[in-house]
Amino acid sequence: MLLTAPARPLLLGLAWGLIVSAGCAPVHGANRNFLRGSRNTSVKLKHVPVRGHTVEVTLKNKHILKGELYAVDAEYIWLRIDRRAVTPRGIPIDAVRGVNILLYSSGAGAFVAWQLLGTAIAFSNGLAAVFTVPAWLGGGIPAAIAPFRNDDIDLGTRVIRSKLYQFARFPQGLPPKLRASWAPD
Repeated sequence: MLLTAPARPLLLGLAWGLIVSAGCAPVHGANRNFLRGSRNTSVKLKHVPVRGHTVEVTLKNKHILKGELYAVDAEYIWLRIDRRAVTPRGIPIDAVRGVNILLYSSGAGAFVAWQLLGTAIAFSNGLAAVFTVPAWLGGGIPAAIAPFRNDDIDLGTRVIRSKLYQFARFPQGLPPKLRASWAPD
């Protein structure tokens, strides 16, 4: 073999570091331009879920309303709170303190379980546990916390009109006939 004995551990350590760090690369984040699934363009309509994201709207009176986001316009955030309801509820934007958009389930519980299991197993390393346990904790805790922070988006009142629409069932606003029939009294 061409490698000298002192160079082998260095090369193996470098290879191991590259393999481990490859798991830290983000896959897609919250980019809605990322294409998920197949490129099949002949999909039946029933297999294309057209719905808005689930959002939590925090009102100025500290009540929280959770439901599917239908639309956002100059006056209201249209939210279907009850799944059995046919029409959404118009929430005046002036009454809103903030909006939390729930993008996806992060699966962060799996990261926590993996980190706890790895840390427990690291105790079996004997004296090397002095190094492996802190390594598991130092790498595992941030890896377990990161998914909790990246699975949703919080919007303040200043950006609701400019950002929230893109997560709605009707991103261009409610069709005029629906808007007229659903308008709050």
